[in-house]
Amino acid sequence: GSGDLIWQWQDYLSPNNENIYGTESAVVINTVLIASAGQENYGIDLTSGSTIWQSYTENGDKRLSTFGNQVFHVARYGNSPFADSAKTFACDYLTGQWESIYTISGVDYNPALDLPAGYTNDEGETLLIFQNQGITFNPFDERVDLHCYNLTQDSLVWYKPNFTPSGSSNTRAPVVEGDVVYFAGKWDMYCIDILSGEVLWTHNFYWDYQNSNFILYNNLLITNLDNGDLIAIDKHTGEQVWVNEGLSGCCTELRTYGDRLYFAN
Repeated sequence: GSGDLIWQWQDYLSPNNENIYGTESAVVINTVLIASAGQENYGIDLTSGSTIWQSYTENGDKRLSTFGNQVFHVARYGNSPFADSAKTFACDYLTGQWESIYTISGVDYNPALDLPAGYTNDEGETLLIFQNQGITFNPFDERVDLHCYNLTQDSLVWYKPNFTPSGSSNTRAPVVEGDVVYFAGKWDMYCIDILSGEVLWTHNFYWDYQNSNFILYNNLLITNLDNGDLIAIDKHTGEQVWVNEGLSGCCTELRTYGDRLYFAN
């Protein structure tokens, strides 16, 4: 390659909100880059740099997740830091037409839905697995509720209230592989059967890891603890395989290429 600039995109809806960078604020499906500045969202052709679509959402943070041809984002409603409801939105990656697919409201805590992971069951139905982080302020308390929602049937498959002992969690979307989903608590990693909701194993880390993502590589699940330790566990059993201590904490993204792992804080 030459390093020559191929294209540059600057087609913002608002010149005062030119901010599409951030953790999980951009995703790729086929040859389309979907980027979010919060309420302003864009579909960009990766081959030409041209804008395919622009759209507003009524609220929401910049984080996005995908499953199939759909893109998801989440929003909270109320006077910050308080919220009286939370929603998950979905759109087709080619159109950018958002619609609300899941809502939590009328509860006695401040809800905060996080991004879903997706799964297709034997009937061809889409299941979404996601968490709701709830907070009460007086007295202060936290809770994490885990949901498995059948988007096709508009029904809950299973629901696990107050799922993590700490009441807190890593905010990354769960990771699905085969018929199981991996979900990260504040100190714990869980492997769960998607259809039944049965917890197959739990690994208790000795430090929290609320910032790092977690990735699957061959038979390993790898994450970066907030104290700087890089750690791998067996994805089938939850047993620790290796740990590389004292590297760098609060990693934003772990990535693999070939047999190498890359990350930065």
